[in-house]
Amino acid sequence: MNKWLASLQGKIMTTVCVVIVIIGSITLVAIYSMNSTLNKQADINDHAELKRLATESNAVMESIAKDLQFLLQIPAAKGIIRARETTGNNPDEGARQSAEYMAQTFQAMKKIKPYYRTIKFIFPDGRVVVNVTDTVAITDSKKKMKVIFNRSGLYVSDIHKESSELSVDYALPLKVNNTVKAYVFLSFDLNYLTRRFANQNGKNYYLLTKAGLPLYESTNETLGLNFKKLIVGQD
Repeated sequence: MNKWLASLQGKIMTTVCVVIVIIGSITLVAIYSMNSTLNKQADINDHAELKRLATESNAVMESIAKDLQFLLQIPAAKGIIRARETTGNNPDEGARQSAEYMAQTFQAMKKIKPYYRTIKFIFPDGRVVVNVTDTVAITDSKKKMKVIFNRSGLYVSDIHKESSELSVDYALPLKVNNTVKAYVFLSFDLNYLTRRFANQNGKNYYLLTKAGLPLYESTNETLGLNFKKLIVGQD
C-alpha cells in the first residue's frame, strides 16, 4: 500500500500560482501545470519564470489608466467636444475629421496592444462617437450605450463572462471646467495574458478569482483541483 501511494504521489500534477492584480481590486490567479517531478534547479527556474510573468502582467494592468489618459489628451478629443458645443449632435466636416483621426489613433493603440478588444469615445448621453474593434472602426454612430460610469474618476466594471471569454471594462471621463464632456472606454481581454503565456512557454494557464474559484466552469480547464488550498498568504 505504501509503495502504491508513493507511486501515485509521484504522478500527481504539480501546480504553481501567480498573483495578478488588476486596477479596481480585481485579483486573478494564473495556474500552470507540469507533468514532471520538479528537482531543485527546475524549482528555481520556475519561480524565476513566475516572477517574470507576474511582473509582466502587473505592468500591463498598470498601463491601462495611462492609456486612457493618453487617449483623452489627443487633439481630436478636444476637437470633437468643441464641435459638439458648436453644432450639437449634427457634426460638421471638422467634427467628422476629428472623429476619423481619433479612430486612426484608437486603431494604432489596438495594434500595439491587442489585449484591448474595443476602444470607444462616448458622450455622457451614451452616444458612441468612435467605436474601434478588431475589424471595424465606426465614427459618428447614432447608437447609444447605457452609461454607468463613475463620473469622479476611473470606472472599472465587474468581470464579463461570455462562454470562456473574459473581459473587464474601463472608462475615464474627459472633464472641462469640472463638467464631464465625454468618456474614453476600453474593454480589456483577460484571456489575452493566459494565451500569450501559453504560447511563450508551452504550458497551460488558468484564471481564478482571489477566492481561488475558476472564472469559468470546465472540468478539463480547472484540472479538478481544490484551488483554495493552493492560494496561500492572500489578503
